[in-house]
Amino acid sequence: MPIDSNNLPRDAETLRKIVVDLAEQLDRSLAEQNKYQTLLRELLEAQRNRKSEQLSKEQLALFETAWQARSAEGESAAARTTMTSTTIREKG
Repeated sequence: MPIDSNNLPRDAETLRKIVVDLAEQLDRSLAEQNKYQTLLRELLEAQRNRKSEQLSKEQLALFETAWQARSAEGESAAARTTMTSTTIREKG
């Protein structure tokens, strides 16, 4: 509500009550604004965290390729171990 400076009361006590009322309104308004800013910050953080936990198709493909390469290495190492132990048994 706009205040008309030409129609302000001249009584100090009435002016004091107006100032106190305006200060309380400002405090409530700032508290509400802080509440909404905090809520918005939490929502944005939650959204950001959800996105960071998701993997893109490219990342999944990269992990699949790495997994297949590791599996192939494991099979290759197992085959070498089997061949080595067979060779040792044949020589022994």
